[in-house]
Amino acid sequence: MAGVGVVSIMVTPYPAGVTENEDGVVGGSSRGEDAYYRPMELKRYADAAPFEFGDFVVRELSPDGFSIGSVAEIIVPMGAERTTRVSEKTHRMYVVVVGDIEFRVAGEVFRAGPGDTIHIASGEEYGFHNGGYEDGRLLLIRVPGPTLPERY
Repeated sequence: MAGVGVVSIMVTPYPAGVTENEDGVVGGSSRGEDAYYRPMELKRYADAAPFEFGDFVVRELSPDGFSIGSVAEIIVPMGAERTTRVSEKTHRMYVVVVGDIEFRVAGEVFRAGPGDTIHIASGEEYGFHNGGYEDGRLLLIRVPGPTLPERY
């Protein structure tokens, strides 16, 4: 189908005082941040190169223009463990896609399965372990986004 493309449509008007620059970045928000509104951007799963992070395989799924946070896929092999650490992110959410993952958050231990979402706030201690019978798959949503070196 020649000539088929993706068109960006902004349905909601920008808030008062917010304007778009030549790069499509909208600035002037009440918080002073310049990356709240951008034209649509697609990042294909195949373009998100996997990399090893300890026992895990990670893919950064966020398009480059999404600068206020990030989404990553984490494959958690059977028996793999994320040792306990303190969250440095304002918000960190794990969504279990596949598997039965044991989480430890702020001294509480619980199991999470497909569709369960865990929010971890800045300063909370957390870790997780895949004691199930299949590799686990998590989506990790972080605000703010990753900084290098990142510690998933």
